[in-house]
Amino acid sequence: MNKYLIGYVSKTGTTQEIAEKIAAKFMEHEIKVDVLSLENIENTDQYAGIILGSPINAMKLLPELNSFIESNENIKKKSVGIFVVSYIFGNGRKIWNNFIQKDINRVKSQLAPKTIAVFGGRLDKKMPGFVNFLFGLSKDLPLDNKNWNHIDEWANELVDVIKNK
Repeated sequence: MNKYLIGYVSKTGTTQEIAEKIAAKFMEHEIKVDVLSLENIENTDQYAGIILGSPINAMKLLPELNSFIESNENIKKKSVGIFVVSYIFGNGRKIWNNFIQKDINRVKSQLAPKTIAVFGGRLDKKMPGFVNFLFGLSKDLPLDNKNWNHIDEWANELVDVIKNK
């Protein structure tokens, strides 16, 4: 039982894209991995470890992640990592970052993962000026603010955690 699961929920495809990038790093290191949307995961018993990913919406992780955690008690013993995708985290006002961090901490206390990462996200179109102002975002912030180097570094960290388990 040395196969790992990267389970994700994605609304725009960004979280899925990041999950697949992490899985590619696993495969480079000959770590067996399945990448599945949470809605397509039927059984987690076959996995040695689980990495979960969710975007932020309304300053919270998506409800699908919460439901998955609640209905799969056994994953608490298998939690390796959690990754979060947020366009505004680290770029916006401190108050919004605090709301997001509070929800991340809630899930962290439920699962006790070995590592957590927050990655930038992507928007399909620019937000209106008043929304940028409300969130404290620079008008020059690119629509895609994922940092692939950061994602790659975290994937390497996961590989190290798995290999040193």
